[in-house]
Amino acid sequence: MPKNPLSTILVVDDNLGARRSIEALLTQESYRFLLADSGVVALELLEEHTPDVILLDVMMPGMSGFETCQKIRANSRVSEIPIIMITALDDEESMIQGIDAGADDFLSKPISKIELRSRIRSILRLNRFRKLCDERQKFELVVAQSHLGYVVLNESNRIIFANTTAKKMLEIDSNQDAETPFFDIAHERFFVQPNDIESIVENADRKTELDPFILVRSSEHDKKARWIRVAFQELGLNQGSQQLLRLEDITDRIVSFQEKHTFSRMISHKLLTPLNAIKAAHQMINKNDSSPERLAQISQIQKKGIARLEYDVHSILNFLESERTPFTTTTICDTESQIKHIADSSPFSFSLSREDEFPPGSKINISSHAFDACLREIVENAIKFHHGDSVKITSIIRKTPNATSVEYIFQNNSHPLSDDELSNAWKPYWQADRYVTGEIPGMGLGLSLIATNVWTAGGTCKIENCPVAKGVQLTLTFPIIS
Repeated sequence: MPKNPLSTILVVDDNLGARRSIEALLTQESYRFLLADSGVVALELLEEHTPDVILLDVMMPGMSGFETCQKIRANSRVSEIPIIMITALDDEESMIQGIDAGADDFLSKPISKIELRSRIRSILRLNRFRKLCDERQKFELVVAQSHLGYVVLNESNRIIFANTTAKKMLEIDSNQDAETPFFDIAHERFFVQPNDIESIVENADRKTELDPFILVRSSEHDKKARWIRVAFQELGLNQGSQQLLRLEDITDRIVSFQEKHTFSRMISHKLLTPLNAIKAAHQMINKNDSSPERLAQISQIQKKGIARLEYDVHSILNFLESERTPFTTTTICDTESQIKHIADSSPFSFSLSREDEFPPGSKINISSHAFDACLREIVENAIKFHHGDSVKITSIIRKTPNATSVEYIFQNNSHPLSDDELSNAWKPYWQADRYVTGEIPGMGLGLSLIATNVWTAGGTCKIENCPVAKGVQLTLTFPIIS
């Protein structure tokens, strides 16, 4: 933790011995001193420095302490600095004159060491409190109408301040949630990624250097999914163990990312296949050496290609329409059919087994298009990173031990991943750019798309090196909707 900066004291006295005496009395307090032998010199020093307190002698030749005090108070930049006037005068009239000039306190000569230290400590403590209050007022004024959410946590991670935007994002009630730790609220109402963010925060030396974490509220019947990016910010003045969190709603960015990449994968897989069939049939017709039977066969290929193309175009239009609705589900039976379709059409080994039975109509909270995009990414990564002569994928569908969720397990013969690659595999897309551009070896945007689709559905993702065979295992888990 950085040390608190030394408090600065400006001592103004025409007597060199008096200045050195005050400095000696306060030496053990570790203050920083500025020394001036006249009011004129003091005003010059205040043009360059802003001390925390001023000790000002009353009786000085030329410009008196009273006049110096008045000029300091007339300078808006330093007018709030506490001033303690030191005087040999103890009459009431002199004190009234000092108060009129703007003095905050008085000390009589000869100066008591204990009294001097006590007054300085009290003044500095009050001055610090005033600065903190001013800073807090400025902070609250600035963030009150911000489109970003701001939350201040105390040493127990309880919310001591939240602007209006943050309250709406977190769906918190000021009274009911005042005693609830922030991370309890986060885990209760959102999926938190990474899930162990509390221990990460607790063990961090500088929290502002941590990567942002994510809060995801999955889509429900009448609510769209919501994504909130949370980052630690500097709070300004030394606030002890208080922490400032900045919350940004990134839902639109995530949805745009999902739609763009899901749509691009639909186009590449749904349209190219029938187009290639039609193109191949057209090339065969142009050879002019086909028999009537051969031409009939080519015509049939074209018809099937056109029918498939028409079906896929309607499928894409249905996808665009379904994305306008906040809550889209798919039956577990349909997801099994999707996996089987890809497995059967794959030119490599792709097996599928279901270990458990599910009640008829059991669903998961993800659209068939989004689930298909996840499957395509899993297959593409298996092809891209496989070792050996051919690609091998083994898929398993089963219930979790508590039977409330379904697991889709995909094992492939990809090269095992390093610990760094495993920890970064599910990074959100704005943090995954380095992996895509090749700066750091990784899995690329594909796994980011899987993560955003699965987390939006209220599910979880897990990637690990296969415990038995050489390869990688991905597990996608979704809550079962009866």
